[in-house]
Amino acid sequence: MCLKRAGKVYIDGVEQNIRRPQNNVEQRENYSGKKKRHTSKILTITDENKFIKVITPVYVGSSHDYGIFKGEKIENLLPVKTPIYVDTGFEGIKDICPNCDIRKPKKKPRKRNLNGGEKLGNRIISRERVKVEHAIGGLKVFKIASECFRGITQSMGEMIKIACGLWNLHLYVKGLHYD
Repeated sequence: MCLKRAGKVYIDGVEQNIRRPQNNVEQRENYSGKKKRHTSKILTITDENKFIKVITPVYVGSSHDYGIFKGEKIENLLPVKTPIYVDTGFEGIKDICPNCDIRKPKKKPRKRNLNGGEKLGNRIISRERVKVEHAIGGLKVFKIASECFRGITQSMGEMIKIACGLWNLHLYVKGLHYD
């Protein structure tokens, strides 16, 4: 995992639909309120060329992206002076990684609108963050990573790793690698 050479780093979560578990406890754990389905979740770290550098193990769908980030101790992998783009779900990341250059959009406060400068800053960050969304979309080109996963849950992590490897190979063949 060579994140030290990356010019920019992008972190985001990926959810994949799974079969509805029969056990009531597992149903509650795997239910994603965001997607209104039963899902599993992983966290991806990509670079500016859309290569998927790091993926976390599979978590239940109710897990939060920031909770996965803290649980996996990913802050040890992040380069110090490289811009790191995250979404608004990573609210306390600057406390965990004080030496990192974190770039996160500003949330709209309650009962107040964002001013013009804050909106412009969010727009600039969003234009950069779209690269991680394109990498996730490229991963989901392989239907096994986008359709409902019907296999054994323990094998899902291996399947995601294979799909990530195929996506990175696709980018390498296109000539987007950097040597």
